[in-house]
Amino acid sequence: MSINNQPISKRELCDDGSLVVHSMFYTIQGEGPFAGDPALFVRLAGCNLQCPMCDTEYTQGAERHSINDLMRMTIAHLTRAGVYDQGRPREPLVVITGGEPFRQNISEYVRRLLQGGCRVQIETNGTLYIDEFPWGHPRLTTVCSPKAGKVNPHLQPHINAYKYVVSSLNTDPEDGLPTSALGLPGKPARPHNDRVLVYVNPLDSQDPESNRRNLETTAQVAIRYGYRMGVQLHKQIGYE
Repeated sequence: MSINNQPISKRELCDDGSLVVHSMFYTIQGEGPFAGDPALFVRLAGCNLQCPMCDTEYTQGAERHSINDLMRMTIAHLTRAGVYDQGRPREPLVVITGGEPFRQNISEYVRRLLQGGCRVQIETNGTLYIDEFPWGHPRLTTVCSPKAGKVNPHLQPHINAYKYVVSSLNTDPEDGLPTSALGLPGKPARPHNDRVLVYVNPLDSQDPESNRRNLETTAQVAIRYGYRMGVQLHKQIGYE
């Protein structure tokens, strides 16, 4: 696996609502609470971490878009997919990911999506927080995939689910969760209470035998500790 050389990006909280976007594409959500749901992925550029083993491209070709242009792009994608119709409550799913989405001020974009009837899922590494945000909205779901040792304490109450990638080589015997994440040193943060949902997915090692062991380990962890297991559906069907 190649080493991630994409630079660390500082926070960029622009007041005008514009965002630097890496890509936007319609696919199947492969993990977490909405696994199996068709979804529009909005991948934002930049990350405040540099995980050595991260295989997601979130830098090259990124462009800044005004909030109005971004909404037009979003509606165009959803309309082409046949899931956006202002006359009917279709509630299409929009997944905002990165990089790290809370590195930028996504508040206005998320508000407009929710006002337009969309469901919104945020994929975050858990280190950053935005105060002026529509927390608590019934169609907003925040999924944390911890990479660092701590989750931002202001973010914790708003996390709906945690998500971890499990390998046969680095599971903690105390809770079955990873002892490291994407090559970063130290144990990634654990769920802040025992009531929040926890999803586990097997690591894709690009090797059939390693993947078999990872799958078996993930199943054992889910059974023993009561987590919800996933199998990264998007990779199973060859989607991004």
